[in-house]
Amino acid sequence: MSRIVTYSPSHTLVPTYECFNRCSYCNFRRDLGTDGWLSLDKAKEILTALQGSEITEILILSGEVHPLAANRELWFRHIYNLAALALNMGFYPHTNAGILTFAEMEKLKNVNLSMGIMLEQMTVTLLNTVHR
Repeated sequence: MSRIVTYSPSHTLVPTYECFNRCSYCNFRRDLGTDGWLSLDKAKEILTALQGSEITEILILSGEVHPLAANRELWFRHIYNLAALALNMGFYPHTNAGILTFAEMEKLKNVNLSMGIMLEQMTVTLLNTVHR
């Protein structure tokens, strides 16, 4: 039996590093109110520079906005718009923005070839340890 391993050259866009979580292992996050959001204009500039390169996949990796936060819908719409921009420019978007509702995932599937979730968000044991 042969196993085939494939690789997609990628670039990561980070809408924001701000995150309400305080994972014990994370050096990615910034405190709320300390990081601006990546603008669509700046994202378009980055993606334009990547066109014609070997990059095919755009990873959209974001800090998390609390599900009940007032700016949750704005944050989600921004992630959606980044993915739509990447797709419209010929890239394959892959979003990993933490815990999303089923309705949010339903919307994102229209502009993403794939989506991810970090495994520590899947069990109560890990939620009570590294992802408090």
